[in-house]
Amino acid sequence: MKKGFLGILALTLIFGMAVIGCDDGDNNGENNGNGNGNVFLSKMNVSDATNLFIAPAYSIIGRSARNTSNANKLFKITEDGFIQEVTFTYEDEEGNLTTSTETLIPETIIVLNGNYLIISFGYNNNYLVNTNTEACYVYTNELPDPSNNDNSNSGLYSGEYISYDENGNIYFIADNGIKKISVSNINNVSISTVSAQNDIVNSFAVDKHGNIAYRATNSSGNNYLRYRKANGGYEILPSIWQSSFWTDFNGNLYFYEQSYHDGKQIKRIDPEPYSLIDYADMIPLGLEYNNIWGFHYLFKIKNKNKIIAINNYKGGNAAQGIYEVFNNDSDQFGFVGFNTFNLISINIATASENYYYLAGTSTGTPKIILVKVNPLDNSFSTLIDGDYDIYKLTVSNDDILTFNALQMSNGAIVVGQISSDGVVTVLDVTLDSELTVLERIR
Repeated sequence: MKKGFLGILALTLIFGMAVIGCDDGDNNGENNGNGNGNVFLSKMNVSDATNLFIAPAYSIIGRSARNTSNANKLFKITEDGFIQEVTFTYEDEEGNLTTSTETLIPETIIVLNGNYLIISFGYNNNYLVNTNTEACYVYTNELPDPSNNDNSNSGLYSGEYISYDENGNIYFIADNGIKKISVSNINNVSISTVSAQNDIVNSFAVDKHGNIAYRATNSSGNNYLRYRKANGGYEILPSIWQSSFWTDFNGNLYFYEQSYHDGKQIKRIDPEPYSLIDYADMIPLGLEYNNIWGFHYLFKIKNKNKIIAINNYKGGNAAQGIYEVFNNDSDQFGFVGFNTFNLISINIATASENYYYLAGTSTGTPKIILVKVNPLDNSFSTLIDGDYDIYKLTVSNDDILTFNALQMSNGAIVVGQISSDGVVTVLDVTLDSELTVLERIR
């Protein structure tokens, strides 16, 4: 079966967007950027991968043993901890297959959900990949973009630019608007814009029904919060510019209202009939009020029925620390400072369905530590105590951590794993610079 032509996949871009498919033969395959004429990417060998990473081209200080080429390369980490270069399968017009690690130069990976990711090899050369079947489908240039968020340089949580509803639709920010992508029919993937025309969207969340709360600026420079109903209607949410959104474990939508209106700062949005329900205040002890300019991370810790948000900004009346913004036991807000975990600040954080993990600068003599925290009682253990400066960090739902870091004892750039029991294993020491991308895909 041939792949790569309109009969194989058409990405239908509704509401005025163009239909895009693979090259029709008039431009010698240039739309796919592989330089092989009418040859198209068919599969990407990632079904056995837990993590993917892009090793950068060799730096000015010398070539890396892991990547000796002058171009980025894509690698996978398997469940057994092996690192292998990802192979690509190409198909020509006659259905002939070839497999290679060469030709395509990866730039970024965006994980959409447990089944799909987007890999970009540059402009007009993006693919939607099913991580289970390994099938690749030509994708548009509308990539989920965390840089739309005003706090993105601080590591804003992915829920503010990628979200989902109960029907499997995926929502993300691209080109200043909220896009909705449906993959229910993989041979006719549709993308539509579901935010108001001229709104420049900064962050958002979607409930299980497809109702959307988002923060935006219009063409006149005015800032506001909108609630976009699944039927296309709108409401204005009562808050000033800064706010954050999330959904609970049942898909209900909440937002943090940074203002002094009547009622609680955390509110739930009920869709039918539309109403705002007070949930909890979010003012830590010792502060008269709390001005949070958007959280840097938000984690849903499913097995503990907790949702926590992390504010790493220090200054004014914005308390730096961990905010428990939802639990299934009570409608009570909780807060704990970083110093509880012997941290002054954090550089990176992640969470499984059981625990959350914080890496940052320690109290006392400064060093980089990584702690594992139980959200039920804030008990913690130290997994790394000054041995590594962690650049990137992922975790599986059974608490196996994967990291990219500077090894402090010898200056090596390493890729490593930490078992659920806290055993550190170095998988690779051949890099000479930080990974461009490290993403867990399962």
